[in-house]
Amino acid sequence: MIRLRQVTKSFSAKQGNVTALENINLSIEPGEFVTIMGPSGSGKSTLLSLIGLLSSPSEGELILEGLNASQLSDRQKTDFRGQKFGFVFQFPSLVNTLNTRENVLLPKMLSGKLTEEDWNRADELLEQAGLAEKRYSRSYELSGGEQRRIALARALINDPDVILADEPTGGLDKSMGRRIMEIFREIHRQGKTVLVVTHDEEMAAYGDRLIKLNKGRIENDNGTTICGGTSGATD
Repeated sequence: MIRLRQVTKSFSAKQGNVTALENINLSIEPGEFVTIMGPSGSGKSTLLSLIGLLSSPSEGELILEGLNASQLSDRQKTDFRGQKFGFVFQFPSLVNTLNTRENVLLPKMLSGKLTEEDWNRADELLEQAGLAEKRYSRSYELSGGEQRRIALARALINDPDVILADEPTGGLDKSMGRRIMEIFREIHRQGKTVLVVTHDEEMAAYGDRLIKLNKGRIENDNGTTICGGTSGATD
């Protein structure tokens, strides 16, 4: 379970202290497919960053699988991210000197020696992404949509429990966006928890639960107006 209790996130800026998220109470159960929407500056990416342990709350608690994130060391957070989370961003950031198959395997390369099972897993993920024939291509030989699918396969190589995706269909045409979201839907069917930030209502409809943010607060959760920034079960 992912649980945020009265979480606030603030940043220092030239104009003073900026609050990106304010008093967020939110619970996400294992196996949910959640999409997150809101206008620019509403806190969508900040929320995803907090859940993925890429940043820390200014106030409140983030509980992941019963662990209070504030009590984890930097090393423990890094290990937790590597074991539990797969990240997909709008810009795939593939390594030009590696072929497609090697890009998928990059997290494994960084953690140690590759096994035959790792290579087979990469091939399975490329097959799932519809890119098996591109396994030896370089990133500059791929379309934008193909690069996004490679990045998604890379996010799955460590078999994470949770996929966190920030605008994964941004800048793509509708057809390719739908194809990306269908892959997320298939991942969800396999038992993964999926969180997708998107500005596109059609893409958001692929999820089972929709959370809307506005000015750093939860405004709406699956069509129910939220008062005081509260959503989901709280203690």
